[in-house]
Amino acid sequence: MRIGGTRATGPDAVSSLCASNAPAVGALTFWIMAPVNVDKASLTAQLADDSVAFETDNPMNLLIEPDLLRAVNEASTQEGGPFGYVVLETVGAGPGALRDLAQELLEGTNAHTMIVRAPDATAAVSTELTRAQIEKSEFALIRQPDYAQGIDAFVASIADSGEPHWGTLGAILAALIVLVAVVTHWTVKR
Repeated sequence: MRIGGTRATGPDAVSSLCASNAPAVGALTFWIMAPVNVDKASLTAQLADDSVAFETDNPMNLLIEPDLLRAVNEASTQEGGPFGYVVLETVGAGPGALRDLAQELLEGTNAHTMIVRAPDATAAVSTELTRAQIEKSEFALIRQPDYAQGIDAFVASIADSGEPHWGTLGAILAALIVLVAVVTHWTVKR
């Protein structure tokens, strides 16, 4: 089992998981549905300012903020926009608790889609997107270690909704009908 980039086994693994709010029982891990303990007023104020919020004043935030602002601004012009994006450093909260936080922050802003990203989990809620679109897009988001690229992947996943391309299907059907007609005509003529 990997914990914080190192491999832990036996009692060390269980102790480490319990310390991170995710107790392990055998091979299963259960997330405790405790609320995320963050300054929601600060996050809401940051979101109102520029649609991106950080849990802490980590100096690394200054390095990633320009890319996040670009990605959020571009995303806000697409389906589901405007977007809000929150970066947490807290680990172990679990996706359910992050979803609750995202919902609270969404209701406190004029965003239509709110994404909350922590190092070990992510959650998104929206007044514009379907649950299916959100869940599919969350997978695209969490696969990207670069947070800004994750936003881009989230938006691209929304755009690729999985709907059939009706024009292409229509063209294939028309070609199939013509093919059947030609084969039938050729067979009858013999």
